[in-house]
Amino acid sequence: MHSCSSLAGGDRKTLITKHTDLTRDLEKLRTELAAYSEQDPVEMEKKAAETQQAHLDAEKFTDQIYAMQGWLKQTMCGGSGGYEYLEILRSFYQDEFDEEELGLREL
Repeated sequence: MHSCSSLAGGDRKTLITKHTDLTRDLEKLRTELAAYSEQDPVEMEKKAAETQQAHLDAEKFTDQIYAMQGWLKQTMCGGSGGYEYLEILRSFYQDEFDEEELGLREL
């Protein structure tokens, strides 16, 4: 009858060493493959779609911000964009308030 070690190609210590070496090689290959993923057409297409979606989301949220500003201006400030309105915007936007644009700072 054959022992397991003779069928598997070595003793336990040798197999553990082979396993460790193969695991290390596998990680090295995965790292190398990840470096090429930026040039993979599928990944580039995926990133382009994600970027397009982020752009559409940003436009939607910007439109919502402008709508809320208009509502705030009309409801709380009687339609005037005076000092009181600007102070409300400053308090809402804090560090993101743009003094030149008198609104939310562009990213």
